[in-house]
Amino acid sequence: MKPWLSQFLVITIALQLAACKTPVRIDPSDKTQPIVKMDLYGVDEPGSDFIPFSDCCMIRRTVRISDELNILASAEDRESGITSLEIVAIVISECKVTQRFNNGQGIPPAPPVGQITLRQTEHVLGATSAAAEGSANSLPQLLLAKAKTHLMDLSPDCGPIKYVYKDDPFDPPITVIQANQETTFCGVRVFARAKNGVGQTHSTATVLLVEGPPRSGAIRCAAVPF
Repeated sequence: MKPWLSQFLVITIALQLAACKTPVRIDPSDKTQPIVKMDLYGVDEPGSDFIPFSDCCMIRRTVRISDELNILASAEDRESGITSLEIVAIVISECKVTQRFNNGQGIPPAPPVGQITLRQTEHVLGATSAAAEGSANSLPQLLLAKAKTHLMDLSPDCGPIKYVYKDDPFDPPITVIQANQETTFCGVRVFARAKNGVGQTHSTATVLLVEGPPRSGAIRCAAVPF
């Protein structure tokens, strides 16, 4: 077993035991945000088997498309408890028009060949939630979430640009392809976010995962900020 995987399992079990603490009563006057943390395991970087995240700071890592990534997140609020915790991935891609079609009268013109559009799509990789219980309206003060993924699981496909219309309101819709596009997989931003019992939300800083040899510092899309 890899050292980082063993460490991941130990921490998971420890946090699961910690999560069994007595629930806390929701404090309506609570103005504080939940404390959210995330660890990412499986990134081959020198000097560290895992990457911890809280509020600081955004970082970038290059990983192989098939590398297994294990993510563990925790959220804690001792005043009002935690209602939800999510591990989120924002998949970023560039869609470039490679071929356009003239579909005749009444169909809007297709975008020009060479036009590039930046697309960002949100995926929830793992989530945990809790509902207030009992006369004290209480919630657990700690929630955990975990996820396992690979970049290839999240690889996007821009697909063709389509236009949908109806000749008659009672007819089924007609779909025409206006243009074909090619996809460049720019990377994935991963973070954890949580909500406490009074609706306050908070997120960790993000890590930008880019496909490439580990430690290469590859940037696949110039339009994607650090």
